[in-house]
Amino acid sequence: MVYEELLANFKTTWRQNVRSSQRKGVTIREATSDADFDTYYHILSLTGEREDFFIHSKDYHKEMYTRYKQKEQAVILLAEHEGDVTAAKMLIKMGDWCWDMFGGSSNHKRNLRATYLIQYHCFLWAKEQGCSFFDFRAIPNVLKPGEEMWGVYEFKKGFGGFSRMIINTQDYIYRPLPYRVWNLLLDMRRARRRKERSQIEIERAARTAIRASRVQKHIQGSDGVRHAIRGS
Repeated sequence: MVYEELLANFKTTWRQNVRSSQRKGVTIREATSDADFDTYYHILSLTGEREDFFIHSKDYHKEMYTRYKQKEQAVILLAEHEGDVTAAKMLIKMGDWCWDMFGGSSNHKRNLRATYLIQYHCFLWAKEQGCSFFDFRAIPNVLKPGEEMWGVYEFKKGFGGFSRMIINTQDYIYRPLPYRVWNLLLDMRRARRRKERSQIEIERAARTAIRASRVQKHIQGSDGVRHAIRGS
């Protein structure tokens, strides 16, 4: 069965999170109203604020969704638990391909692992539409721990699949001067975030070393007690 085949490609923890989310009562449904679209955009906006990434305007998302939806090439999926929407996704399909366009999760009930379950249902929708390929879109240019978007890449990688590097998105420049200023500010932001991530990695390594040292001391202490008992 296609469901089991899909799950078999997931990492063990990812499969467990999908099933755990189901057991905890999370359900997935398609958006059917303007209110549902508003909820989707609200979830996306919350995620942008929390993770500090750019979100296009509501009109931009509405226009894209409406145009593709009219051709039956788009869907918005919502993950719900006891009336609360905890995650949302927009998918677009074209030919054999389905693209994971946008998505996010709420700031509450994160222990329900709804992001894993809704991602699983994204695959199911794509299969139902006759797609053969599912494109997660963005991953880091450098596949190295600590790089920007590494955490996103780890999440996506857990569902199986492979990395496919393609040409970067190209900008059509309408106003060269503001564009140069924008790029300068963007480079400064990237440098700042790279420094922050580097500091996080250093602190994480230090915490790991401290824990390892405590475990080693505990083991040595336990050995000493056993030796003392043997010698008595």
